[in-house]
Amino acid sequence: MLQYEKIVCPIAFHANCFEALDIARQCVDREGGKLYLLHVVRPVDPLEISAPVIMERHEEEAAKRLRQIIAERLSGMNVEPIVRTGHPVEEIIKAQKEADAGVIVLAKHNRAGLRHVFIGSVAERVVRDATCAVLTIHPKS
Repeated sequence: MLQYEKIVCPIAFHANCFEALDIARQCVDREGGKLYLLHVVRPVDPLEISAPVIMERHEEEAAKRLRQIIAERLSGMNVEPIVRTGHPVEEIIKAQKEADAGVIVLAKHNRAGLRHVFIGSVAERVVRDATCAVLTIHPKS
């Protein structure tokens, strides 16, 4: 299996994300490699009065879940948890560039219908816009 010095692995906390994480864990170079575990929190409507409180709560919960994943699945590895707020595609690509990662390993959802036609998938847009290799992991079912 290919080994990379730096990998960005976006996590949305669903089952297929953990399959992608397992692949990323296998691909990171054990001798000095680093895994960037990324979660992107989508912004809350700024017109909502409690938006800042809600955003802070979502970011804190995401950071807590990332730390838990690291403790349970990635102990002994060089892992940096990252929580960002914004559009997932933009934030994934920014994180990759800032980390100078050689690959992004991310899960793909198999959504269909009008939502997919009009919005497209995050994975497809990352593949199209990223300047590095992108490994997409499809759901098993």
